Amino acid sequence: MKRLFVVFLLLCLTLTTSALAAGSYVPGDFRGATDAQIATNVAVVVTRNVTLRSLASYDGQRLASIPGETVLEVLSQSSDGRWLQVAYYKDGTRLTGWVLTEYVVQNPMTLILRADNVPAYAAPSSQAKKVGSLPAYTRLTVIGEWDDYYVVSLRNAAACIRKDARYWTDWDLLHYEQSGQRLTLYTLGSTVLRTGPGTDWASAERVTAGTTLEALSAYQENGWYVVRFGDGDLAYVNASDVQVVGGDGAVG
Repeated sequence: MKRLFVVFLLLCLTLTTSALAAGSYVPGDFRGATDAQIATNVAVVVTRNVTLRSLASYDGQRLASIPGETVLEVLSQSSDGRWLQVAYYKDGTRLTGWVLTEYVVQNPMTLILRADNVPAYAAPSSQAKKVGSLPAYTRLTVIGEWDDYYVVSLRNAAACIRKDARYWTDWDLLHYEQSGQRLTLYTLGSTVLRTGPGTDWASAERVTAGTTLEALSAYQENGWYVVRFGDGDLAYVNASDVQVVGGDGAVG
C-alpha cells in the first residue's frame, strides 16, 4: 500500500513468532468519520516529510517540503492513481501541487487514547519490539489494520496499537458532537475528570469547586456526563459532583 507499510513489513520479518503468518492487512484509507456538512476530502502526511511537486511526476518542480502529520485538502487524483493533487498552506500562502499517495493516507480514522502507558509495538505482536508507552490523549492517525492491531503513524513512522486498548475514535467524537442539547454544569467541590465513566478510568484533570463545564449531552453514562475541558478534549465527570445550571434540566 504505502512505503511506510513496506518498512513495517520488514520489521515483521525480524520476528521469530509464526503468529503473523495468518495475518491480513487492511488499508486505512477512507475509514474516518465524515460530517455531512463537511464535504472536504483530506489526506494526512504519515512520513517525516513529503515533496509537493508542480506536476504528477518526478519531473515536476519541487514547490515545498510538507512535514509529517500535516492535513492536506485533496483536489483530485492522477489517472494512474499514484499522485494526489492537494492544497497546502505555507506561511499563509495557499500552494497547490501533487504528492505521492505512498506518503499519505486519505480520510483516515483517528484514535485518541483514553489510558496512560498504552504500549506501541514495531509490528502487530506483543512479542515485537516496544517502541513507545503512550499517555492518555495521544492522537494517532490510523494507516491500516492487521488483525487485532491498528497500524498507526507514530513519530513519522509506523507502529502498532492493540484494538482492545482504551481510546476514542473520530466517529465517537462526531457522535458526541451530534448528541443533542448541551448542559452547563457547575462543580460542587474539587473534582477529578476521567477518560471514562468510572473511577477505574485514567485521571484527565482535577478541577476546583465552582468550575463551569459544558456537557455534550443530557444523557449520563453510568452516572457520568461527557464534558469538554482544557483545549477541547473530552472527559467524564461524576453527576453527583456537579449541578446542572443551564440547558435541559437546569435548576431554577
